[in-house]
Amino acid sequence: MVRSFIALLLALSAATAAVAKDAAPCPHVLSAGQPAVREAARDTRLLCYRAYAVLYSPSTRTALWSAERLTATAVEAARKLPRDSDFYEEDRLPPSDRARLQDFARSGYDRGGTERGLCRQGLAGRELQPCQHRPAAQYV
Repeated sequence: MVRSFIALLLALSAATAAVAKDAAPCPHVLSAGQPAVREAARDTRLLCYRAYAVLYSPSTRTALWSAERLTATAVEAARKLPRDSDFYEEDRLPPSDRARLQDFARSGYDRGGTERGLCRQGLAGRELQPCQHRPAAQYV
């Protein structure tokens, strides 16, 4: 009886851990869960912000993906904001994992960021990505 009870507790504990692991962090942005990553990403960091989330890879010092909840109103409001191209290191990452501006010198990477409407929050190394510039209306 005791063994059965212990086995049941262990099974419930494992199930709870699996649910907690699969639960989407950043629910305000990732309500449908995290986007899939094609290749197994080692040592990634999920960074949650007020209106967007980024899965950052210290090995490449780039974002594997970024997600932002866009609305037509937010896109229209973003059009009225001045572009801020200041670069800063992401202080939520250990210094050894941070992207630095010199990491991207002459690389062809754009300093515009991956989150089209939220670039105005500042431009951290986690946001540098090669990108094609498209009108904001195409993102809604």
